Amino acid sequence: MATSGNQRGYTRSDLEVTIEIAHESFGRERLRSRDLSAGGVFVVHGSNPALPPKGTVLDVWILGDSGEQTRAIKAEIVRVEAGGVALRFLEDPFSALES
Repeated sequence: MATSGNQRGYTRSDLEVTIEIAHESFGRERLRSRDLSAGGVFVVHGSNPALPPKGTVLDVWILGDSGEQTRAIKAEIVRVEAGGVALRFLEDPFSALES
């Protein structure tokens, strides 16, 4: 649950995994996460200016160590920073891992 002074409803893990995101405006991009929780993920995009604005819904895949993909889940861009974007999962990310 959220910690004192933190509005998040999920515990975050400083887990770096490969994330693939897709949207009609830029196609498909393979990026790295900075942290991950059951509620969302922060994706590091470096200097990619092609990512769409806050409020955009993307398809997201969490890739395993050997590159295997989960099924796509929907996520919304909720914050845009110079080094990345915060995504809120619109579906249960754990259900994608079971597929």
